[in-house]
Amino acid sequence: MVMHPTDDDPTAPNTGTIHYPAGTGFPRHSHEFAQVWYILDGECQLGDRRLRKGDIVYHADPHEEQEMFTERGCTMLFVQYPGPTTGARPIYERRFDATAETTEADMDLAR
Repeated sequence: MVMHPTDDDPTAPNTGTIHYPAGTGFPRHSHEFAQVWYILDGECQLGDRRLRKGDIVYHADPHEEQEMFTERGCTMLFVQYPGPTTGARPIYERRFDATAETTEADMDLAR
């Protein structure tokens, strides 16, 4: 993680890089916060859209993310931030926290 919300700074963005290995992805889901992705390397399929290195995706709040899958692997920079219209904060605790043990339940994308 480059930065993330804290009790002292609850409106800080949740930002960092994430790598999806070949053959992985996530199901269709929704969020109340806003986010921006920048594809650093590789490519993936997001719904009917093929994302490649250098592509940027903006998700307003609230938003629904289409199913994502990568055949060869994909690394992205993401910035998640409180929704300007919803006020909803990004999910940080245990999801992208490298210092905490993450369980399958923590990865519930519908939260």
